[in-house]
Amino acid sequence: MKPPTVTEIKTIRQYQEDFQNIVSNYLNSVDLNLLTNTFYQIMKIITIQQFNNFSNFENLKIFLRKIPIHLSYHIGIYFRNLQMFQYKFNILLFRILHWEIDEFISNWLIEFINYYCERGNYQDLLGLLTLKFRNVFLQLFDAKLKLGAFPFIKFVLLGITVSPFLFHLIIKDYYKLLKSLENSKDLQHKKFFKTLLLLINCLIYKFRGFPELYEPFVYFLNKYEKPTERRMKEIWENNSWFKSFDNQSLSKVYDYSENFIEQERSVEGVGLKNLGNTCFINAFIQSLFLLKSFRNELLKLNLSNKKNKNKNNFNPNQIQSENDNDNENENENESDSEGENENINNYYSENNKNIIINQELQKIFAYLLLSKRAAISITPFLEKLPNRYANRTQQDSSEFGIFLLESLNETIRKKYFGGIQEMSIICSECNNITKKKEEFIQLMLPLPQPGSGSGSGSGSESESESKLLSKSKPNKKKIPTIQQLLKELSKPEILDGDDMYFCSKCNKKCVATRKNQITKYPRYLFITLNRFIFNKKTLSIEKNLSEILPEENFQFDKVNLTFSSAIIHSGYSSNSGHYFTYGKNKNWVLFNDSLVKPTSFEKLKSVQKFFSYDTPYIYFYKTNQMIEEEEKKEETNEKVINKDLLNVITRDNQLFLKQIQDQTNKKKLFSTTSLKK
Repeated sequence: MKPPTVTEIKTIRQYQEDFQNIVSNYLNSVDLNLLTNTFYQIMKIITIQQFNNFSNFENLKIFLRKIPIHLSYHIGIYFRNLQMFQYKFNILLFRILHWEIDEFISNWLIEFINYYCERGNYQDLLGLLTLKFRNVFLQLFDAKLKLGAFPFIKFVLLGITVSPFLFHLIIKDYYKLLKSLENSKDLQHKKFFKTLLLLINCLIYKFRGFPELYEPFVYFLNKYEKPTERRMKEIWENNSWFKSFDNQSLSKVYDYSENFIEQERSVEGVGLKNLGNTCFINAFIQSLFLLKSFRNELLKLNLSNKKNKNKNNFNPNQIQSENDNDNENENENESDSEGENENINNYYSENNKNIIINQELQKIFAYLLLSKRAAISITPFLEKLPNRYANRTQQDSSEFGIFLLESLNETIRKKYFGGIQEMSIICSECNNITKKKEEFIQLMLPLPQPGSGSGSGSGSESESESKLLSKSKPNKKKIPTIQQLLKELSKPEILDGDDMYFCSKCNKKCVATRKNQITKYPRYLFITLNRFIFNKKTLSIEKNLSEILPEENFQFDKVNLTFSSAIIHSGYSSNSGHYFTYGKNKNWVLFNDSLVKPTSFEKLKSVQKFFSYDTPYIYFYKTNQMIEEEEKKEETNEKVINKDLLNVITRDNQLFLKQIQDQTNKKKLFSTTSLKK
């Protein structure tokens, strides 16, 4: 079939204009009842399942444009009296999204979406938007359509605050659109370009923590004035649909949206769905999962409730006793297998909540290892956590990590994460040495003070608006490394003035030297950078944005340390912002909630150069002993997991394949091929 000629196109457009004028004159002369009946007829025709005459269907747009928007309350009246009303409403929205969107249709689409929200039917709405939103967005490239389609696009992008999935769906197109308008001399284009700049700044500000996706925008947006943080917050507060809904509703929206878009697992691994402010949990779990020996030992444990109605029936022999080859005194670390078994039984019999958390973490590890899904939900794990972590409010990932490790079986925790630090104080007058040993699972490293020449200074959410999308300025001074921070920690400190030490031997306060030293390194070293500091002047907690250079391998205290993962905090407060993980297994991988993609060490090193607030916060390093153990143990994934858990994963994979088929059928229901034109 030949495409229409220019003359034919002009004829069609003239016909549409004439028809529109006739409709307009007619509807302007009728009463309210007739307008209402006309609206009902439009709804009825659009939702006919088998629609053979597409030209007449298109003409319905002309009628709908002339129906006053104040009659939108009839949407609910019409559809609630229909059989299969939800199916018909889905057909209606899908077909209207297939139209060219002008300002009138845009307003009606917004009203239809409001009706979805009133009914709480987010799943179908998100499914339809996932299928059609990009097609609507592409209309912005058409000079005649962009002003009509934009109100609807803005409504959708600013309305779904719980997930960036639709924004990320069109992010490449957004960049192309900005580039296409950048040098236009048309006044209307210039005005539209400024509107697009404001919106993209708001979107990147809200959904921070995706540096590799936003990288193309960094240099582009630096050329233009940026909106203040206050203005962007106001825009979000005034446009969100979801602000009145509870966290469980948000969780369902987020869970469905991501499941609809991605189906099959990435070759790099499985993601963890963000259930609404759960990125601080996701990032830490992915870091733990990369610790192979710890992961495998946890997976081998038999924590099944079916076989352990009495928690004391837990098989302690699943924990293998190993000789401790660390550099700590043997007498302090010796423990036979009987002692370990007794500790495990006592732990699980006295700490029912902890064993449940261990069970759920074990399941997550099993799914991350063998699931066919692109991303899994951690809802069962979340429900077992204390309210502080379960209520879907953003928390500090490091604090959560300490809680999680302390919930582990003590034997496993000490075996993999337990270290010993010794503090020595030497009196300058009598040379008496006082020593104190402390166990630790986390090592907190102080950072250079802001303004000392390294890094980017400090920031809070009330300031640094100019840094939101700024490239960090290069420092003349060398950026410190993790190794240098460890050296600073063990550096002797003079205690004088108000900090003088009371020497029991001299029986008075004396000048003394204090020194910290790690006498026993854990197999996995959990490091947190002390980024959040209390400002006495402003009486607020500020974030130290100092740059710290990560290292893949280095030696310290005759211990070889090898990089495993780094958790990045994006934002200005520990209780807000976003967390994601750069990890290394065989290859470099970025774990950003559901997003799992290959990356590189260079990307990690440069992450703060694009967004000053994207700062490495937590590191995991493997010690030399751990590396040797992991290289020796090359077990298949199936052998690592106990049989009961393996059966659970196998059944879920079978269920997933069925879900994919069901999802495919559902998409076909709303696909253009099912709409007979």
